[in-house]
Amino acid sequence: MTLLKRVLTTIVEPKHLQLSYRLHKLVDSCESLCDLGGGSGAAWGDQIPKNVKTRVVVDRYQAGLDMGVGSGVYTQAIKQDVLTFLRAQGADSFDVVLATSVIEHLPTEAGAEMATEMKRVAKHIAIIYTPNGFIV
Repeated sequence: MTLLKRVLTTIVEPKHLQLSYRLHKLVDSCESLCDLGGGSGAAWGDQIPKNVKTRVVVDRYQAGLDMGVGSGVYTQAIKQDVLTFLRAQGADSFDVVLATSVIEHLPTEAGAEMATEMKRVAKHIAIIYTPNGFIV
C-alpha cells in the first residue's frame, strides 16, 4: 500500500486488455475498491480482483449491477447516480475509487466535481479512465 499515493491518476489507454492489466496492478495490495459506473465489471477483463476484499460498484443500471455481482466481480452493488453516492461518502472511505468510461458522459462541471469527490473519498488513489482521452 505504501506505493499507492493519494493522487488523481488518469489512464488514457484505448486497449481494454491493457486497462484490465493496469487496474489489477494498481489495486493489488488494496482492501477496498469503489468502481463508479462499473456495472457489469467489464473493465476487469476475465480476472476478478479477489485480493480486494470489499468491491463496491455504483451504477444507475440494474442489469449491469446484477451481472457484476452475479459474476463475482463485486461484493456489493448500489443503484445510484455516482455524484449522489460520492457526496454521501466520508473522506478516505475506500482505498481506491475508480471511474472507467464515465467522466466523458458528464457535463464539464459535473466531471470536475466527480474528480474532486473521488479524490476526497479515496484513501490512496483515484483513477479516471476515458477511452478517447480528454476532448476539449
